Amino acid sequence: VVGKRMAYLCGHDEVHSLAKNMDGADVRFWMGFGEHYINVFTVLKNIGLLSEQPVRTAEGQEVVPLKVVKACLPDPSSLAPEYTGKTCIGDFVKGTKDGKNHEVFIYNVADHKEAYEEVGSQGISYTAGVPPVAAAMLIATGEWDVKKMANVEELPPHPFLAILNRIGLPTRIKDADGDRALEF
Repeated sequence: VVGKRMAYLCGHDEVHSLAKNMDGADVRFWMGFGEHYINVFTVLKNIGLLSEQPVRTAEGQEVVPLKVVKACLPDPSSLAPEYTGKTCIGDFVKGTKDGKNHEVFIYNVADHKEAYEEVGSQGISYTAGVPPVAAAMLIATGEWDVKKMANVEELPPHPFLAILNRIGLPTRIKDADGDRALEF
């Protein structure tokens, strides 16, 4: 959907909760970045501007380099009108089911231009915002009522995925049977 891309192994909160809640699964988080982003990130890192440790300027003022970088960056919403292309966020799962090896990729796609037209933001914001709305809807109706703090993977997935399909972030599945919409 998004073409062949370089992916980088990254840290992310879900790595910890999924490994804990999926009975010792080997969980890894990969993310794709464009070459320009990697080049800029590498330069910032090499000159120490990604540090959270305070430094003193030549004038004696104490600053946190990462906060200086953040202050100099444009407002992300100002970039959204020019974004094009698509995001692809998914889970690639390998394992054994009924004694046979299986691989499945479950994913969703957001189009930056369509997301901007609908909500005034780019596709990444859309993919970050729509799932919590779906979860809130399930909590509001009582369908998800665990009476404790829980991670999403601890809750029934079908109602969640069905709402995502309905509110603009349809889920697809790719496995030995092909690539198709996930329907309930």
